Amino acid sequence: MDRVSAGRLVVAFSVACGFGLPPDAARGGALQTAVFTELGGKVWVIERDQGARAAVLRATVGGRSTVKTADRSRVEMEFADRSLVRLGSNAIFAFQQATREMKLDEGAMLLRVPKGVGGVTTVRTAAATAAITGTTVLVSASKGGGFRMVVLEGVAEVTYADGARVRCRSGDMTMRPAGEPGGGTGPSQIHLEGLMGSAGLVTEFRRELPSLALIRAAIQLQSERLAAGNLQETGRTFGASTLEPSGDRDRIRSLTRKTGVDPLKDLRDTRPRDNYTGPK
Repeated sequence: MDRVSAGRLVVAFSVACGFGLPPDAARGGALQTAVFTELGGKVWVIERDQGARAAVLRATVGGRSTVKTADRSRVEMEFADRSLVRLGSNAIFAFQQATREMKLDEGAMLLRVPKGVGGVTTVRTAAATAAITGTTVLVSASKGGGFRMVVLEGVAEVTYADGARVRCRSGDMTMRPAGEPGGGTGPSQIHLEGLMGSAGLVTEFRRELPSLALIRAAIQLQSERLAAGNLQETGRTFGASTLEPSGDRDRIRSLTRKTGVDPLKDLRDTRPRDNYTGPK
């Protein structure tokens, strides 16, 4: 497992992948290549010293390439262990071959890692460091150093540049506005059901998220907490002007926990091993 220092401006997540490897090796191996499983708008693959070419459905992309999307564009990529990456508009993304590191320079990204694949996936941005295993998250990054992560199901931990750590569970968000020094805020609860209904990285793709049942379980738990008064609406909304590039119109409603109420239950450890066998 790679070690990422708290002082580095990195986001870390855990995936194990590798096309061309035996199934058992792929589940515990490093990133090798991904397959484009859905394309919308303009998407380019930028090769080192070779310029840019248009992405092609079902083609593979390796770790020496950068994937870039235009305005109002999107792309989905799948790795050998069925981990998914979705990118929204104006995103710049890459991963380092033969490691477990990803990099998001700009834009919005959905990352889904199945439970049981092992290891820790690393995704770098200009502002923070996070780490997950077997989780679904939304991550945004901006040129000015803005950062935001929402956990849709499971658990993730973010380490900001000042060393402060924020552990997020299902429905939690942590963020750092662009241009602000030091660490970020959170964890703070957001309205999961509302986000799932508005997030382009969920709604604008034909394929259903393999982790949707786990996200629905988190939504149900949050709904029960709202009905019991343990969670309450704040009236505050985070929207496209916060971090998202043009074309990604997530509307995030803020919630607050009643004083003395424990955070939402960590669903990660009770989830069954992911046996998803949907389309590749």
